[in-house]
Amino acid sequence: MNNINTEIFKKIDNNRTKSHIDTSELIGLNSLLIYSKDIFGKNEEVDEYIKKVFNINFLPYVIRSRTLIFARVSKEIYYYDENQKNSVMKKMIQYFQGNLSDDTTIKKNNSEGKTNANENMKKWMRGLNNQNE
Repeated sequence: MNNINTEIFKKIDNNRTKSHIDTSELIGLNSLLIYSKDIFGKNEEVDEYIKKVFNINFLPYVIRSRTLIFARVSKEIYYYDENQKNSVMKKMIQYFQGNLSDDTTIKKNNSEGKTNANENMKKWMRGLNNQNE
């Protein structure tokens, strides 16, 4: 499992004890999850996650685009009250404890010499952090 995925799961786990979950943090976590090809290799897997965690069913044309999926999910999250956000966070934790309890479920990129988008993003973020220090 790469470091970015580990960081995502740590953030989800850290929210387990919080009584107040920030809307932007919940939207951000879901954007990282939805767009990650390592966590969800196929859009159908994203659809399954959305159905289990958010109880939302999308039409097939929405499922073909992760951008559309994310737009619809973030719109829903934006209007959630505190109880709904807490409920979604609990469902997220349960989903990943049940489905991603071991590293074997995460898709690994075995091609040598190639970097995936997550690794490129991590390098870019490290570069930005070094410039700001």
